Amino acid sequence: MRAHKVEQLELRLALGLGNIEPTTPVFGTIEGDLIRPNSLTRSWRRACLAAGLETISFHSLRHYRASTLIKAGVDVLTVSRRLGRAKAAITLDVYSHLLRCSGSEGDRGSAKVAAVAIGLQIHNLLPQATELTN
Repeated sequence: MRAHKVEQLELRLALGLGNIEPTTPVFGTIEGDLIRPNSLTRSWRRACLAAGLETISFHSLRHYRASTLIKAGVDVLTVSRRLGRAKAAITLDVYSHLLRCSGSEGDRGSAKVAAVAIGLQIHNLLPQATELTN
């Protein structure tokens, strides 16, 4: 990140755009604006093709990362925060099928109590969760 910031600053100074402002995004345009989603998608697609990789969307990468974190045992609240969501309930809705549950009522009840304790509304999602296979 530091090397990227130095490169950004050097390029801005060479172009006469001045110093980086505190509000300048880490990954943005040279003018300091946010990158447009379609520009980022186009650049990503080109990079995948150039590397001989299958083209997948950034949104698919987001789902992949969230899924791998949950499968690794990271709690839903932490995953939700890493995704930048204001409420963990959305993350629980989307990824509840990945949660580890043994299927016994006791485990389901414990999971519900834990979810309610962190302020989630979980409309009967946990009883449908399945055991992960290795």
